[in-house]
Amino acid sequence: MEKHAGMVKNIDDNVGLLLATLAKEGVLDQTIILFLSDNGAETFSNYQQQYRWIWMNLCNAPFRLCKHYAHEGGIATPLIVRWPGVVPAGTINRRQVGHVMDLLPTLLDAVGGQFPKANLGLATIPPAGQSLLAAWKNPEQAAPRTLFWEHGGNEAVRDGKWKLVRPYNLQFLDPFYDRAQQARLERAGGWKLSDMEADRAELHNLAAQMPDKVAELEAKFAAWAKSVGVADRGKRDPH
Repeated sequence: MEKHAGMVKNIDDNVGLLLATLAKEGVLDQTIILFLSDNGAETFSNYQQQYRWIWMNLCNAPFRLCKHYAHEGGIATPLIVRWPGVVPAGTINRRQVGHVMDLLPTLLDAVGGQFPKANLGLATIPPAGQSLLAAWKNPEQAAPRTLFWEHGGNEAVRDGKWKLVRPYNLQFLDPFYDRAQQARLERAGGWKLSDMEADRAELHNLAAQMPDKVAELEAKFAAWAKSVGVADRGKRDPH
């Protein structure tokens, strides 16, 4: 924790130095500044070290799990935007869901730029993200969004307020889960459904109560996984 505090102070000092330099050059208010952290606290190599597991969860509180997993503790990060005269100071938009792949389309939109259709005579692949500029300008704005994740077999889909998530090779017990449910759903690779507006910490699994919503989101995930070549790890749970 001392090392963590030291790193935070170092970042704070250097962000201040950067802002002071931009101000000295007279370009601070003409500069769009984005600040976001890496996703989730780090996992560790020895899963038997229970106390390291507890501290790792504490770093992500109140979100569940950590880096490598597709639960909020593994993928969620805040984004701070500074753009005087355009982004209202002190406002917070909790409605818009975004992704790092949205940053390029958003900045292009902000400066009136366009992504090149070709480079060195070769056709380019259009950015997968979408502009969040409207949400930056208005904290009440939220464009519809469906997002997908897969990392090391850990999978999730977020569609509006609904999130479907499924871990892979969870080798230790999340103390917030009921142990019987943990063995039945987590280790079997079952999907967990959460209402992210009412339950951002993913404490309540609604999968059993809303099987149609699970099936709908699972179908969307399957279509996306096929389109991008996600490996089938042979963990489909028939239940």
